Amino acid sequence: MRVILSITTLFAVACFCAAGPDNPATKPAPIGNSPEALLKVLGKNYRPYVEVRPEGQIDWTRGEILAQGVGKVRGSGAQAVAMGHRAAQLLAARNAILLVSGIRVNPDGRFLDVRKARISVEGVLRDFEESALQYDPVGRTVTVTLRAPLYGAYGVVRMSGLRRAASKKFLSWGEGELREKPAAVPADLIVIDARRTRFVPVLFPRVETETRQSILPSAKDPKGKLVRRRLVVYATTSEPAVTAKLAGKPGARVLLLRAVQGKAKTLVLDKSELDKLQAHPNAKALISTGKVVILVSKNR
Repeated sequence: MRVILSITTLFAVACFCAAGPDNPATKPAPIGNSPEALLKVLGKNYRPYVEVRPEGQIDWTRGEILAQGVGKVRGSGAQAVAMGHRAAQLLAARNAILLVSGIRVNPDGRFLDVRKARISVEGVLRDFEESALQYDPVGRTVTVTLRAPLYGAYGVVRMSGLRRAASKKFLSWGEGELREKPAAVPADLIVIDARRTRFVPVLFPRVETETRQSILPSAKDPKGKLVRRRLVVYATTSEPAVTAKLAGKPGARVLLLRAVQGKAKTLVLDKSELDKLQAHPNAKALISTGKVVILVSKNR
């Protein structure tokens, strides 16, 4: 047994010594583009931006809405609880419609019009996921939480039939359009600090150059009309000053950009910030894969 342990130990030491600075074993693994992965890169002082309302909440960071409904259980037995459950579902569905109607579409301040979208209680109960169910035997209530993503095949954007006007001018990178599936991207991230502007999270943010060229891709579906994925991740922080050296994932490289206020609460990168963006070797790939975080002021 001692001989086996010694051989195993020597093998482990040899592998450790062989992993030098140029060895792939020492290089940081690429980060994912999920909101959780991006927040982990930034560190513990960076948190999701969650908009809390009486009907539920809009989690702008994870890109989802959560609507709650409480149903009263009248009587006793399983049938009474089932009826309380149904009442809670209906109320949660109505609250979901109110939440959806209050979602900001773009920086112009337009809200999603549920009348045109034709989102019904039946549609919500069909397309939303029941993510939580609680029964309070003392208070005799049933609480239901309905969840739906903002984007994706079953998201609010597609569910509502919402259309996004395509930008007429995109930033020219000199090497063609942004690729939908770029090559492997190193552990990098673009952070746009917008806390000194009046910008608030919206479904379709606009980040432009001083000459009104759009920096974010169109993110359209094959038909070219519906957005199928998020463009950015929103986050907030209590840090007074954000630096490029963040206390998050070791080895991750962050490109920090500071935005200024544009028209209709659009974010604008001035020439110096734009030069930094275009000089970054992975900027196009990072933008096209959604590895962009916009820092906004604390939840109001």
